[in-house]
Amino acid sequence: YNGGERDDFVLRLNPNGSALEYSTYIGGSDSDYGIGLALDTVGCVYIAGATRSVDFPLQNAYDSMLGGLQDLFVAKLDSNGQGLVFSTYLGVSAEDFNGIAAVDGCEQVFVTGYTYSTDFPMVMAFDGEFADGADLIISGLSPDGAQLHHSSYLGGTGFEFANGIALRNGDMFIAGVTNSADFPTVGSYADSLSGDYDGFITRISGFGVNECGCACICHADPGGCNGVQDIVDVVQTVNVAFRGAPPFLDPSPRCPSESTDVNCTNSTDIVDVVKMVNVAFRGANPATEFCHPCQP
Repeated sequence: YNGGERDDFVLRLNPNGSALEYSTYIGGSDSDYGIGLALDTVGCVYIAGATRSVDFPLQNAYDSMLGGLQDLFVAKLDSNGQGLVFSTYLGVSAEDFNGIAAVDGCEQVFVTGYTYSTDFPMVMAFDGEFADGADLIISGLSPDGAQLHHSSYLGGTGFEFANGIALRNGDMFIAGVTNSADFPTVGSYADSLSGDYDGFITRISGFGVNECGCACICHADPGGCNGVQDIVDVVQTVNVAFRGAPPFLDPSPRCPSESTDVNCTNSTDIVDVVKMVNVAFRGANPATEFCHPCQP
């Protein structure tokens, strides 16, 4: 526990809920509010929320300074809950709230919340202007958490609050609440505000969501694919794809049957195994499709 009014926590139970497999705090010396949680295919955990801590734990951060009284944060824990793969602030001069997350097939994390900041960072935005009141923000971070590749406002002249985010087939879906009579609507079921506050759902295309199913490896070592641990990580991803096996339960490599190297220690084995991942996740032709495992 790091002090302040509250810290975030993350815990994992075993499949039948009878035992705690791990449990950890995450937070700084002021108030931290963990709100959203997402999982990737290999069991890494993504936490999003808001923090007032100037000393929130950071790792490979896109933004390493608290911008206002309260910023959003995004953090990624490894599949054992013991390593912080990345952690970053996301915010600027005014207060930023909520923070809920979703992860795509290449382990890019997308976050939405709401902000009073007129200078929130915009990258390839479909709406680059703060309207008024409180606007939604929608942002996408690279798999290592170090780059903001998309970021946009969404809202009208009133107040907007996001409650949910989901990704499917390259599109993003945002659900929340608004009191803006001029909230942007396109092809809508209902195109006018009916009460003081209405719910909304928005579908966004072309915002960097990628369902390629690359084997973006879940461990804290950002180095190249040059060691046995990298090979084991890739092969565990194959185990998840083909057998639904939790990677933390089966650390033994599964090399392609045609491999002559049963210990999975050379670069040809890495390529072969990652092609198997591509086939499993997206029906790719293993003879032509290859997605580098350590650099999405």
